[in-house]
Formats: sequence, C-alpha cells, structure tokens
Amino acid sequence: MSSTSSTTLALPSTVKLLLTSIDSADAAPASLTSIDRLHYVTSAVLGYAVKAGWVSSNPAAGVKLPASQKAEQIYLNFEEVESLADAAEAAGTQSDRALVLLLAYSGLRINEALALTVADVDITTRRVSVRRTWTIDAAGARKLGMPKTGERRVVPLVSFIVEELKPLLDGRTDDEYVFRAQSGQAVHDHNWRPRVWAKAVAGRASTRWV
Repeated sequence: MSSTSSTTLALPSTVKLLLTSIDSADAAPASLTSIDRLHYVTSAVLGYAVKAGWVSSNPAAGVKLPASQKAEQIYLNFEEVESLADAAEAAGTQSDRALVLLLAYSGLRINEALALTVADVDITTRRVSVRRTWTIDAAGARKLGMPKTGERRVVPLVSFIVEELKPLLDGRTDDEYVFRAQSGQAVHDHNWRPRVWAKAVAGRASTRWV
C-alpha cells in the first residue's frame, strides 16, 4: 500500500502580515521616504526568511529605488535678511530680530543659539562660544547637550550683530539665557517657529523663499 504525503510551508505570522499588507496596500502614491522605509523593512524580513529556509530568495534584494531629489538651496541677500529680521520683530520683539540676524550671519543652528547664555557672548572680542545645544531625549523631554558636531567652537560676530545683542545682555547675570521667554527660561524653538518665524516668512518673504 502506497501513500503520498505533502508538506505545507508555514510562514511565520510576521511574514504573513507583511505580505498581506503589501497585497492589500492602498495604491495612493507614497513619498520617497516612505518607499525607502518600506523597502528596508520588506528586504530585512524577507532576508531573514531566506536564512530560515522559509522562502528560496529575497525578491526585494537588488530592487532599484527612485532617486531622491534634494531641495534647492536658497540663499537670501542682505536686503532680504534685513526684511525678514524686521518682520520677526514686528511679530515678536527686538529679541526675535536679533535671533534672526544671529542665525543668518553666524551660521549657528537654532537650538545652539537658543542655548546661549550671557557668559557665552564676549562683546569686547566679538566672539560667541557655542558650548551646548537643546536636544530631545528618548522620553521626548528637552535637555541641553553637546553641539551637533560633538565639539565646542568659537564663532566671530560682525559688529552690527553685537549691537543687536547688547540690549539682551545688559543687566543680566552670566547664567541667564540670551534669548528668554517671558518666564525667564530659554525660548523653545517649537513655540518660536509658529509664533514668530512662520509669521515673519508669511509677511515678508518672496515666493522664492518658501
């Protein structure tokens, strides 16, 4: 008496879920970032499936992804920077004007500038010490850390930037922040962007800025 037997390959639930979601995926266009992430996850899962002997090959390997296109870099001239700084002051205060000018002419990142204390600014030598930056930790809390480069640096300032900063330093102690909220704490960029920056850009920017 002869008998026949068949073997059914049982795919793990993770692979089944992935394949099902791909099969029933919405056909709406996805961004390049979403495509990259989906390909990475798909290839990783199928690669593991190949090693485990669940599938014979990884069809995601070697797939040519759409080339990403970098956004055009736009550089403002002196008049445009001045106009933007004026608009920032109109939306906020003189402190906001000084912040825009500092960012434009020093190369500091926004959270490096917002982490500056009075002690970091040397009016006499026209230098600013970039020692810290605001970051977000794993729990989503804001904290001070090293600059993005991992190194402290000293940045020279042009004379008119120093004049803009002087009113923010006069009568302040060394440990006070240069750019302060009404509470006396450092300005938070998540609040500053919609409160001042977005309004300044919308009010003064030409179409090539946005």
